[in-house]
Amino acid sequence: MDPYCKITIESRVFETATCYSASTKPIWNKALRCPSNTKVNNFLVEIMDENQFYADSRIAYCNVNLSQEMLRSQDTHTLSLPLSGSQGEGKEGTLFLQVRVQDVEALQNDMAAQFQLAALTDEPALNSQSSESQAQSGGDSSLEQNVEAAVYEPTEEDIKQIVEMFPTVEEQVVKSVLEANDGNMINSINSMLALTVQDQVSQDSNVNGVVDA
Repeated sequence: MDPYCKITIESRVFETATCYSASTKPIWNKALRCPSNTKVNNFLVEIMDENQFYADSRIAYCNVNLSQEMLRSQDTHTLSLPLSGSQGEGKEGTLFLQVRVQDVEALQNDMAAQFQLAALTDEPALNSQSSESQAQSGGDSSLEQNVEAAVYEPTEEDIKQIVEMFPTVEEQVVKSVLEANDGNMINSINSMLALTVQDQVSQDSNVNGVVDA
């Protein structure tokens, strides 16, 4: 078997990489960020078998219910989940899953604190570069007027951080959002949330009466 893990939250699907030739003991060790614009109380986890020449088949599944403690604490919880399938309910083995539910505002505050710390760490170097530039220019104000403002170019690390939060969005879209916000991560995350909400509304309006299994 070539299993991978498929997680469905509301109508959105997130997948791990395939663990090839893993038989019945696959190990993914994959962290997935699954943003949602509404409160989530449960989600579906499916263990799928990747097939090259025909549709992937479902090996087992389980429904994960989020307790009030998990929703409130915003801590990481390790779950041992019995899997159901053709052998019967809870008879397809066990899935070990770590879950952390985090409020979007709290996530934004955490990221803002990280970037503020990075900015403070880099500030002495920036001040040193600024002083050196002024010394070389000899205080010539005309030279400063001719210097064009630096254009922000998204780094691979910035793009990776956003892609991990929004895995269903193409990297080019993430790059464009970062450029539009001049690299401001908080504004970029807010823009991405707005885009995913708009996309979800569009999908819901185009698909009526369809319920994901």
